[in-house]
Amino acid sequence: MWIKTFAVIVLIFGLTQNSLSADEITGEMVYANKLKRTCNVNGDVFAKKFTKAQWTEFYKNKQLNQIFKENCPNVEEIPAKHLRHLYKFFLKYAKDSNEKPLC
Repeated sequence: MWIKTFAVIVLIFGLTQNSLSADEITGEMVYANKLKRTCNVNGDVFAKKFTKAQWTEFYKNKQLNQIFKENCPNVEEIPAKHLRHLYKFFLKYAKDSNEKPLC
């Protein structure tokens, strides 16, 4: 019985880990397709403009599009469905992170 319980826990943990990285990967793709050309900077440069706490504050207060406009005046508004993915991407590669994105 405990083996089945352990297997279920491992399966759930594995699926959760994959979905978290999927958010970051999707966010990186959204950045590359919707912001990179307009902002004229790579994702690592843009993400490192702010700390994790600042990105979290912007996301919670629904200010991501405002931040995009302030830093990239010609950018079109990013649809709400992409904002969570962008947030996860920026959070992972924020100023106080040691990670470096590929885009």
